[in-house]
Order: sequence, then structure tokens, then C-alpha cells
Amino acid sequence: MADSAAEAEPTPEPAQEPLPARGRWFGVALMVAMAAVLVLNVAWVVRNFSLLRTMGPGKQAPAFELETLNGDKIRLADLKGRVVLIDFWSVTCPPCLETLPKLNKIVDKFADAPVSVLAIHTQGGRRWRMAARVETRPMKLKFPVLMDTRRGKVSESYTVRVLPTTVLVGRDGTIKKVWRGSTSVDDMIDEIRSALK
Repeated sequence: MADSAAEAEPTPEPAQEPLPARGRWFGVALMVAMAAVLVLNVAWVVRNFSLLRTMGPGKQAPAFELETLNGDKIRLADLKGRVVLIDFWSVTCPPCLETLPKLNKIVDKFADAPVSVLAIHTQGGRRWRMAARVETRPMKLKFPVLMDTRRGKVSESYTVRVLPTTVLVGRDGTIKKVWRGSTSVDDMIDEIRSALK
């Protein structure tokens, strides 16, 4: 009977040694760091919530005032009543550099219509202005090239995430169409015709 009692008693498991102090502090530090990253991410989302909403058809086009390569100022508000095609581009984007000269076709096609074409370089500052001037000079563009602010505020307000991004603004100031990536100029012409109706 003593044998069966011994069999029934579970053998005690060896006691686990507590983590060394250094290991405990590392775990606490890791948890604090993860909590800090989470708080920072939540703070960014709260502060930039409007940027997370994609700018698209039916929304009011964000207002802007930017300088051209020549130093003139252009305000979107001054173009109210016109259909405005805004092309966001960069000198570092080969498809953008291919698209820009093709936009001259739109200027020619709608020469007698209330249509404006603007190209906004997504980076601002003196260095980018010089680079944009060098790249666009041989293109003989028939429309103004604007420089975004140093921090790209206008590009941000239009939620530009892909280059080129082209935005069609109707006569009422609302966005009619957004193209992300390279797009056929003929497609743009068709949309401009619809916006003029």
C-alpha cells in the first residue's frame, strides 16, 4: 500500500529561478518602448487624420498659392470658373518627365476654352527650383511650372502618394478626376471635355 501511495503522489517540479535583475529591466524597457511607439502613432493619426482621407472626385480642391519658376505667384482661387488640370511631378520621376511635354497638347486643344494647366513640382527650395528649371527649359512648356513648399504642403493636401498624379478640378472648384501614375493625354482630354459641359 505504501508503494501505491508513493506512485500517486506527484513529484514536485523544480522551482524556477527568478529572472536576473538585468533581464527584468530589459523586459520593462521593451514594454515602455513599445507603448511609446504606439502613443506616437496614435498622436500622428490624430494630428494628420485629414491626410488619411484620399482626395477624390466630388471633394473641394484644396486652395493654394505657389510661385512659378519665374517667381510669379499663382493662386487656385484666381482660376475659379475655369477647368484646371494640375500635374504633380518631380525631376526624379522619369514618367513625370515624359508626361510634362505631352500636356502641351491639352493647352493647344483648349486654347479658346476656359482651361488652365499647371505643373506642381512636389519638392520646394532653391536646389529643386534649379533642377526643375534645367529639366523643363528644353521642353518649351506652354503652361506654368509651380514649386511646392519646402515641406510639400500642397502635395500633401492633395494626398499625392504616386508620381505623376494629375488632378482635374472643375469650374466649381471640386475635383472631377484623379489619375495616379502615367495616363494617356487623350483620356485627360475626354475628361476635360466632360468637365466643360
